[in-house]
Amino acid sequence: MRSMPKQIYWSSNFPFGIADIENESHLKYKIGCENSFLAEDSIHCCIAECNNWLVRVRRGTNDANSFCKTHGIRLSTRPTYIYDDKFRNIIIAHDLYSSAINKKVENWRLGNENSEDAVTWNVFVSFMKARMLDYLFETIVGEPPSEYPKLYLWGSQISEEGVFEFAELSRIRSDLEKGLSIPTEPDIAIVVPGQAAVLIEAKFGSKNPTLEGKEERRGDIHEFLDRYYCSPDLPDPLKRSWLIDLPSSQIYEQLCRNAIFASWIASFTGGKKAILINLVRSEDELDIEARLSRNINQDGIIFKRITWEELYKLAINYRSLLNPLGDNMKNKSYCLQKALKI
Repeated sequence: MRSMPKQIYWSSNFPFGIADIENESHLKYKIGCENSFLAEDSIHCCIAECNNWLVRVRRGTNDANSFCKTHGIRLSTRPTYIYDDKFRNIIIAHDLYSSAINKKVENWRLGNENSEDAVTWNVFVSFMKARMLDYLFETIVGEPPSEYPKLYLWGSQISEEGVFEFAELSRIRSDLEKGLSIPTEPDIAIVVPGQAAVLIEAKFGSKNPTLEGKEERRGDIHEFLDRYYCSPDLPDPLKRSWLIDLPSSQIYEQLCRNAIFASWIASFTGGKKAILINLVRSEDELDIEARLSRNINQDGIIFKRITWEELYKLAINYRSLLNPLGDNMKNKSYCLQKALKI
């Protein structure tokens, strides 16, 4: 029988959300508009009923007075905000989070209102704490797991016991990405050895990047394909002969890299299926499955688009313990507006 969580310990101070933000404030960060929240050298806090004007920070500069002393956030004209304390963006398992971010390749954006990594942690670690990774795996794969799944975020295994190395990922990086300053770091992996490896590329309002403009860092398509060769144990997930003839603006290099990594991880863990997921908001990347079909071989990898809204429904439908996660997702903001259609 599967073990059940006795209790989940949530943060005592949840992140700000749409219920906390001044109504229509996203329209006020322009000079000259009515009731503007923007002046030449100052910017107004976005939280409702806050009267604080902050030092306006230009790109590449810093000033302690740019953070609201009441709410601990700094504003930008995008409009959006960033927490002074990036732990303020996290609703669960601060102890595990502290260990995980020390291993993360890029962690300076974790305090951003729009951080997809912060949303990823809040959602997937909540599922882990609620012992719902098997429901999540079954929803994605379409079959129940043969054993309880393992969760990996940002290149580390996350479990109740602590944060550990993702050995298979380290091996693939050393083989395929030797010499690269910024290695591939899958946002999420859910693995059931002997059955399937699921890699999830999470986006929260941003688009899937292409190879266009990244040739200097990743190489042209020939160099890219030479570097990211396929596992000999599973069919090639990439349509290599097609990719060579496509313009770089139609080559989704990040998703293609993750497809290769999913295949290798499935191979190393004895899995029969390699699965790649693009996790997005319901309004974003509506045709990514059709666009990516020119890049990947469905005989080599299963690709699906899944939304944060679907994960919200899974959370609230199966386990009342996750009601606080549901509340957080309903209240989540993006650029000072409601982020999700729930």
